[in-house]
Amino acid sequence: YCPWWIQGHWRVVNNPKVPGYVGSGKPFYWCKDLQELAKGWYRQILTTTNPYTGVALADDPAVNIIELQNEENLFFHGLSSNCCDAVRWRELRAQFTAFVRGKHGSLDNAAAAWQLSAVERTNVFEGAGDAAMLRPIESWFMVREALKWMSPAMNRYAGDLIEFVTQLEREYNGEIARFIKEECGYKGLILGGDWAPCDAALLNDLARYATLPPGTDCIGYHQYSASFHLNPRNRSLSGYRIGPGDYFADGSVLANPRLIPTNYKRMRAVPMICTEMGLPGPNRFALEGQLAAAAYGSLQDFDQITWLQVEWNGYGNNMGGGTINKFNHNWPQIMGQFPGASLLFRNGCVREAPVVVSYQRPVSSYAAKQFPPILDIQNGDPLYHFGDDEKKTVDPAGAPLPGGADPLAFQVGAIEYSIGEPAETTIDTNVLESCINRSNKTVRSITGELALDWGRQLLTINTPCAQGAVGLLAAAKKIELADVTIDCHNDLAAVLVISLDGTPLAKAPRILVQAVTDAHLSGWNAPVLPAGTMVQVAQGGKTQTIALPPGARRIDNMGHQPFEIARVHGTITFRTRSVVNAQPLDLYGYPQGPPAAIAAGDAGASVPLPEDTYFTIVR
Repeated sequence: YCPWWIQGHWRVVNNPKVPGYVGSGKPFYWCKDLQELAKGWYRQILTTTNPYTGVALADDPAVNIIELQNEENLFFHGLSSNCCDAVRWRELRAQFTAFVRGKHGSLDNAAAAWQLSAVERTNVFEGAGDAAMLRPIESWFMVREALKWMSPAMNRYAGDLIEFVTQLEREYNGEIARFIKEECGYKGLILGGDWAPCDAALLNDLARYATLPPGTDCIGYHQYSASFHLNPRNRSLSGYRIGPGDYFADGSVLANPRLIPTNYKRMRAVPMICTEMGLPGPNRFALEGQLAAAAYGSLQDFDQITWLQVEWNGYGNNMGGGTINKFNHNWPQIMGQFPGASLLFRNGCVREAPVVVSYQRPVSSYAAKQFPPILDIQNGDPLYHFGDDEKKTVDPAGAPLPGGADPLAFQVGAIEYSIGEPAETTIDTNVLESCINRSNKTVRSITGELALDWGRQLLTINTPCAQGAVGLLAAAKKIELADVTIDCHNDLAAVLVISLDGTPLAKAPRILVQAVTDAHLSGWNAPVLPAGTMVQVAQGGKTQTIALPPGARRIDNMGHQPFEIARVHGTITFRTRSVVNAQPLDLYGYPQGPPAAIAAGDAGASVPLPEDTYFTIVR
């Protein structure tokens, strides 16, 4: 449950009933009166008895987690005088000034420690003596990019801001968590927040640490792996709409493993959930996401993955102008994978990996704008990265930071960190070198159960109770796994053979065979454009020329229902089992037609994949 105060029925942004508060959810972190309002709202929501069940929400076992803030924190863009009125902004400045005085002893000591020039001191300070106050602070001071355009002195000033923001947010989350548990009687888990900072590479660790003071229980994040998409008429619409005349390029996370959406470090000994995940459209290779996330999320010991979102009304075609919602995952090739992907993830079919990279850093190292030894995935929400994906790294596997760990470690084993003293780093270089082969463009997990060939755009899953492959299967030809052989002739597909009861395939009485292929709306037309195509793009009242990436397409026709789904072509051969029956199911899970014809041979029992459905139950 997440009360999103800044939107929806409880909208408080620019609400006259919330005096002096405008702009965003940020002032809740430092304004005591807003915090008291929030506590009152929590009390009403959590302690009021539900007339239909006789149980208050705080006592309802259906409530697993309460999240304090959705998509908001003090590390994200917008920490400026525009986020509130002048009185509340002055209050923040006063609190920051008090923090600096407490840390350095006085503002003069702080100015000396920062080594401000006379001009910089004039810009930073307002007033003199006991009445002196630091001038407005904004989130742009926190980004590592500021090292290039700010003086070393101002970057040191920004370091104190980072420390202050960390402390302020932890205090807020701790107090609200205490209130909910002690005064509202809630006994479940509390999640402080889920949102990335303005500089994810530098500040992700701290942003999550800020959500986890005593009283909160788990870490959450949002991650979208977006491919190139551009609306040339209104660039901002690229962040959430797909429409005719747009340009896009399909983007594979299997060919670009740096963008696999589970490439997130976990805090040591803290539950980790992803409350929003997706590979937004338009992107043919979004089909890769479900099995990749389920497999690598299990390897990294994620506790929950939520794929966002489902649009039932016209499959998201409710945004006007013939456009659709790009975050919608209610497409056959994506939703059709949930039965197998959910079993894979929930039953622990892929073993949790040992830790291969571990480190600890104090808050001060982030305040000094020092990178940790390994970074989370950087590609993100297209709402904030629309049309900018042509700037992604040329190296699809990423490059290690100087003295850091290979970013492909996420495909090898667990990555964990903590905030504190002393600074220390442990990298199992022997394991990483044995599992990563950059020359062959392959990486395998330390458990031996997952193997990614990013050169061939292919991921294989080979565990006792689940075996499968996703990616460009036709090019891979026959894929030999421990108990089965996958022979799929579809260019792009996701095939999974998984025990229904969690027992090994060598003994399981009932097995789901799931074979999912590409799909699109009828009439969809998006021709590939010549290499080097240039387009004119409108932005901010100006026009600029942009070179489209290789393989770019233009949407000439969005299409209409029903969907056209590529017929499945292939067989599954069970090498270690005899097969009694193979019953195709329709997309709703009911028997469809007669059982499949089983061909027994020297290689084993071969079951044909039904051409017109995704699912077969094998006994």
